[in-house]
Amino acid sequence: MKQYTAHEINKRYTQASTIKLTWDNEYRQVFEFCMPARAGYQKASLGGSDNPEFQDRRANLYTSIGEQSASEFVNTMQEVLCPPMAKWISLEAGMRFKEEEREEVNLELDKLCELANEYKNASYFDMAFSEFCYDVFAGTGCMLVLPGNPRQPLTFKAIPLKEYCVTEGANGEVNAVYRKYEMSRELLGQQWIELKDKEYTEEELKKDIQLIECTYYDVDIDAYHYIVVDQASIEILVEREYKTNPFVVLRWNKCAGESYGRGVGITALNDIKTLNLIKEYSLRNFAYNIPPLLVQEDAMLDVEGLELTPFSLNVVPDTTSSIVPLQISTDHNVESYKIQELTMEIKRNTFGNTLPNEGSKQLTATEVNARQMEMRRNLNSVFGRLIVEFQLPLVKRIIDVLASTGIIKKDFNISDIDGLVYKVKINTPIARQLQQGEAQSIIQSASLLLQLDPTGKMLTSSTKVNDMAVYLMNLLGVPPRFVNTKEETDANQQQQAQAQAQAQKQVVEQDVLATNAKDMGKAEANMAEQEAMSQ
Repeated sequence: MKQYTAHEINKRYTQASTIKLTWDNEYRQVFEFCMPARAGYQKASLGGSDNPEFQDRRANLYTSIGEQSASEFVNTMQEVLCPPMAKWISLEAGMRFKEEEREEVNLELDKLCELANEYKNASYFDMAFSEFCYDVFAGTGCMLVLPGNPRQPLTFKAIPLKEYCVTEGANGEVNAVYRKYEMSRELLGQQWIELKDKEYTEEELKKDIQLIECTYYDVDIDAYHYIVVDQASIEILVEREYKTNPFVVLRWNKCAGESYGRGVGITALNDIKTLNLIKEYSLRNFAYNIPPLLVQEDAMLDVEGLELTPFSLNVVPDTTSSIVPLQISTDHNVESYKIQELTMEIKRNTFGNTLPNEGSKQLTATEVNARQMEMRRNLNSVFGRLIVEFQLPLVKRIIDVLASTGIIKKDFNISDIDGLVYKVKINTPIARQLQQGEAQSIIQSASLLLQLDPTGKMLTSSTKVNDMAVYLMNLLGVPPRFVNTKEETDANQQQQAQAQAQAQKQVVEQDVLATNAKDMGKAEANMAEQEAMSQ
């Protein structure tokens, strides 16, 4: 594949952004109802808050359920997918290594992952991830991972959804990302070291530069081209080559043939709109509990001047009384819309708190289990996409950047992280929640065998207890350094068996000695008795 020129990149960006226009209206509505006043689609389409036609969407919202749902979704994803300051990056040897080699390889990988986790936690990843999740709430999120500086080798930046567009490859994966945005020329040298010495006139420094940032996959060299173009002059400013895609794009859920994802915000959007209307009309209904008044006067009724607002006065030709209320039917049974059920549906669709928990009440075991079961059930359909489109590319990208900067050994081949040579071990709460079903099956099976045979002989004879225990600890997320290997478990059991046998031997010897002493005592007593009788 030939490398794109600046003109080709500009053309491809235009084509990709045209396709994205079909999704803009959906995403814009999610932002308006769930993230109002955000500097995103609404301000961009109306020219910003300085535009006289711009209206802050928050002024038209009568419920905060949308904002609550977005915040709860972000908190949930941060907790179950990438816990703050946690060491969830983990690699292990794949099937390409022989069984006897894997333990040594895993020790080396643990050292590498320890470095990757430390640098990730020191690079403000957690803040970028929370911003990233707000766009994932709408449907598609993008995070840019670039080399930083000696003090902070990793740079994580969440890219706003309105700034970029994507295209898919032959297998449905994201193979190209185009981002258009403005930046101060003074910041160019901080963002890209290649532009550190680039000089601009004072007039140019006063104006922001409009850039197109592009990354696309080149199948011929099995690498990604990263190019930054000055859109005004159609000039390539930065040109790099990466083994991994610097843009990590996650589509929450999508249908075949679609380039962008459908998030939980789109799923719950109609319910949020309905609840907002119910709240609005219920407040209007409440206002009309104080109806407008009719005032008698010998004149014709001025229809155009009729005021139907609370406490307003309207002059009419004739009434039986001087001042009477205008009868308006205000009997709207708002509760018939089942606001509580609608709220619970919105929270359920956006992974919010759907089980009752009054104040600081301690959750029962049943409630905790119900929450976990609900989370596992709702995440089953998107778990594979979360792993394949986010966690795997992110781990590979982090290790690639650290290898390119020399923090970890440069001879580490990123392409070996393919599930066969090295595989990424998903060590996050979301993975453990989905694995608990398998762990529960093992525990129930072992419990049933113990009920049938309390001595445990049936369990040990029908299952590989040691292997099962190690695998069970792994499923439950116990760190490997706290779990004995099969060999260590066998050695401990052998040592315990020897100690038990030695203890039993000592007990037998003590019993023999006691018996002998007792017999000797009896014999001596008999001899003494016989001597006494003979005298």
